[in-house]
Amino acid sequence: QIYRSVGPSATTALTDDGSHARNVTLTSGTATFSTALADNIGVGDAVLIDTGGTNDAIDASDTLLFIHGRTDSTHYTLRTQSGATPSDIAVNDTYQIYRAYTSLFNAEAGTKNTSIPIAFTGGNRDLVTNNEQWNIATYANGTTADTTAVRIEGWVTKAQNFIKIYTPITTSEVGISQRHVGKWDDGKYNITASETGIYLKQGSVRIDGIQINDNSSGTINTNGIYYDGTEAETSDIRISNCILKYTGTTTGAVRAISTSGTSSAGKIWNTVIYGGWGVGYYPFQSASNFKLYNNTISGCTQYGARGNGSGNAFINNILFNNVDDFYAAGNIDYNASDDGDGTNAVLLNENASSEWENNFVDYANKDFHLKNTAPLKNVGLTDPTSGLFTTDIDGAKRNPDGLGWDIGADEVPVAIYRSVGPGATGILESDSSHARNITLSSGTATFSTALSDSIGVGDAVLIDTGGTDQAIDASDTLLFIHGRTDSTHYTLRTQSGAMPNDIAINDTYQIYRAYTSFSLAEAGTKNTSIPIAFTGGNRDLVANNEQWNIACYANGTTVDTTEAVVDGWTTGLQNYLKIYTPVTSNEVGVSQRHSGKWDDEKYSISIISGFGSTISINTSHVRLDGIQIQAGYSNYAVSVSGAYQNISNNIIRGINGSTRHLLNLSGYGIFYVNNNIVYCSNGSGAYGIRVNTFGQVAYFYNNTVYSCFVGINGNGNASIYAKNNIAYNNTIDYTDSFNSASTNNLSEDDTAPAFNAYYRNATVSFVDATNKDFHLAQSDTAARNAGANLTTDASLAFATDIDGQLRNPVGAGWDIGADEGSVDFAPTVMETGGDYSSLASWEAGVETDLVADTTRVFSHGGKTGTIGDGASITGLTSGATATVVHASATQILLENIS
Repeated sequence: QIYRSVGPSATTALTDDGSHARNVTLTSGTATFSTALADNIGVGDAVLIDTGGTNDAIDASDTLLFIHGRTDSTHYTLRTQSGATPSDIAVNDTYQIYRAYTSLFNAEAGTKNTSIPIAFTGGNRDLVTNNEQWNIATYANGTTADTTAVRIEGWVTKAQNFIKIYTPITTSEVGISQRHVGKWDDGKYNITASETGIYLKQGSVRIDGIQINDNSSGTINTNGIYYDGTEAETSDIRISNCILKYTGTTTGAVRAISTSGTSSAGKIWNTVIYGGWGVGYYPFQSASNFKLYNNTISGCTQYGARGNGSGNAFINNILFNNVDDFYAAGNIDYNASDDGDGTNAVLLNENASSEWENNFVDYANKDFHLKNTAPLKNVGLTDPTSGLFTTDIDGAKRNPDGLGWDIGADEVPVAIYRSVGPGATGILESDSSHARNITLSSGTATFSTALSDSIGVGDAVLIDTGGTDQAIDASDTLLFIHGRTDSTHYTLRTQSGAMPNDIAINDTYQIYRAYTSFSLAEAGTKNTSIPIAFTGGNRDLVANNEQWNIACYANGTTVDTTEAVVDGWTTGLQNYLKIYTPVTSNEVGVSQRHSGKWDDEKYSISIISGFGSTISINTSHVRLDGIQIQAGYSNYAVSVSGAYQNISNNIIRGINGSTRHLLNLSGYGIFYVNNNIVYCSNGSGAYGIRVNTFGQVAYFYNNTVYSCFVGINGNGNASIYAKNNIAYNNTIDYTDSFNSASTNNLSEDDTAPAFNAYYRNATVSFVDATNKDFHLAQSDTAARNAGANLTTDASLAFATDIDGQLRNPVGAGWDIGADEGSVDFAPTVMETGGDYSSLASWEAGVETDLVADTTRVFSHGGKTGTIGDGASITGLTSGATATVVHASATQILLENIS
């Protein structure tokens, strides 16, 4: 095994000895660094150590090694340039680490990074004679693209002696994944070129996890990846987990992937192609042995997939919005197509583009992850290749719920639910001495007696299936609530999220909270009253393709008083961890969430002493939603690091002036913070929302911060966006600068920085600020209708407030802050040719003299709207419905006006 790294234009040292303040020791090929290396250092990187003299400088006489593996940030496996175990090196205080090459073109040619003073082998290697297998690991360098197209030629390869070009992802390779997460990412390695991105003349090449953008112009013919069939008789081209897009304007032929050669053979899987390629996959007519599995291909202006020959196979692919999805021969099976070409799969209406687009998380922005509700879920052929791959484009497990593979490049994660009740060890509900029973059919449980309204998602249901003793023990069945229809019907799943076996009527069951604190849920330490073990804590959600939901429930007024540290989980964009309070009737019978004001009878977590954080989030991709969080004295309330964190709909408070900071964001992640109420109860010693690291990216939208020392701190970051926030009654409402796109923020602090649309010296009227009720009063004129509409914001779109109520209910504009003020409904009806006959008829909500094709005009809280034939409604959306009783529109009912 030989490893080399590529970083586009990355000539400078990634790290060094820090003026000899750091050192490295090498024993039996394992290097130990005295100081942790950066997370972006990994396999293929060149390590230079001063062994040639005592000059404390690196030159051609010194030792050059390459990273072959990573144990953690201080321990790495090093090998010589030929892959051998190096000699030991005693503690040495002079070293440097570089990317081996500064482009994939240079890696193929063997042209080293010019900053490395020691020559090493590479380029046009005879891998068969040398019995080598080459791994070229490609790394991001900020948003710098690799802009030079590459030809792989002059090498000698065969089946075992292949070249692998890939992005490292696992912690045994690199500290932070260098790969996209199934959606194009300029911050990950990509080739952006105006000609064929990767041209292959070798038959044994594997390309894994690479992004290629063809931006060619003129009249040239180009490809994302092209194999010319030179070694067709021995070819084994493998292309997996890639994203290929076309953004060019050329009038020539452009193809995402194409091949030639009478016996060209290869496999392509888990790859996304879009953006107007002339042809998506285009094995030429002479190619007869290419296999395409689980790819997603959209927007091709000719064929989605083309190829002649009985040896071709097209299985589990999504092809839609192409001029022609298939022009191919071979085994075409279990594909989803919008022009009728697919077989044994869901064929959606070719005229309903929205039906197709609704399969995906964000089709408009080219996020082709499948929604959980997509009809393409679980309808593919399971393991079409008998083990060639078992994961999706994100590296997530295929078929995590055991119900079948999904079609396309993405596999939807299986949802896992667990509940938390502070100190709630006891039984929530049971069979009541066998007078009640439960039946389970196709995952739906029917209880003979209604369950308590406080029972909901995540709760553990134990059923006596292990014997006839009418008692629960370790031999029985443990399931978890995944959904609620009503008080007697619940959706149950196994601990792994799979469909459980049916259970005939059974008169012995018990229901518990799964965990008795947030901290124990994070660690996976179950409620001790449950006799059956179950998975939890520090899970690899990506490898298991899971998305975890930890639902937090009130237990009377019992507070969760154990510090919670979220750490040790492996997460991803879809494989995230959600900690929240359930609110809807399909989750629980009675909401467990506050209603925008602190409520001791709803779930809360509080640490009022010590020197830590009430909640620390050190794992990426965590969503904290609807929680009440309290800190006192020297604590942070919430301390967050990692990437892609969502903090929403929470109430975060400090109880005295010694609280350190309420929401503290650190590290170089991306943070989404919206609809939170943040305040200090006594004193003003804390920052409300604090950016702790220069260079962060954060979106602060519609938060209310009150009575702190500093309301919202931007730390001078140009990548901090503040919109629709209220910072009020703080010693300083806002500090430092924000991105110029920040807008519609409100302050009473005349010294606050003047970023766009800043409302200063405004007087906000809250319902009861003294008692910490920060709902907007009906009389407020400063925050009401003064915000920017963020329903379609490109970075953080949402449409509700901290109470879950619709924003902008009457079309007058968003309110600023966490709350969308309620609308005072004072209607009148204005029309010609008819009216309500009396106040009583208006109260009944019935008007019987409406003629077809006429329009009624009404006022609603001072805002006008219309109701016309067909009961179209404009300007009235919150809590209102209109029903046409007769097709002639002779009667309209207005119901549930609020």
